Amino acid sequence: MIWSLCSANDLSGRYWLRPDDSYQEVAREEPVDEALFSEFDPLFADTYFEQVHAALNARFTVGRMRVLSKGLYNCNSWHRDPEPRIHIPIISNPGALFVVNHHVTHLPADGSVYFTDTRGYHTALNGGEHRRVHIVAAVSKNHETDH
Repeated sequence: MIWSLCSANDLSGRYWLRPDDSYQEVAREEPVDEALFSEFDPLFADTYFEQVHAALNARFTVGRMRVLSKGLYNCNSWHRDPEPRIHIPIISNPGALFVVNHHVTHLPADGSVYFTDTRGYHTALNGGEHRRVHIVAAVSKNHETDH
């Protein structure tokens, strides 16, 4: 299955959060089977994205691979995902932080690749004055048996 920039559905996928002081976990959005997203969109052939996709698939079975941008002074919800994510920071700044299970870290745009276990509660925030841009790939739940 291919999902591209032209999709009418953003396919944000299933996630869980605790929306109020009862701390009861609530599921949001519909589940997305990451294993269905195995076909690379030819629109991005012969680009850096194809090189990244091939390199990641050599080690993991990746599902959706997206470019996520976070504007300045912005934060995501405190939530958890059904599968881990791989982050490749493209543009960052000292105020761009990633928090997983209350552990705060900065992912610099220095060419590194980060395996992030987003099955734990997490958020991304950009407290800096410049946009934060990451390539983010979901790891299929089947990755441990695929390779």
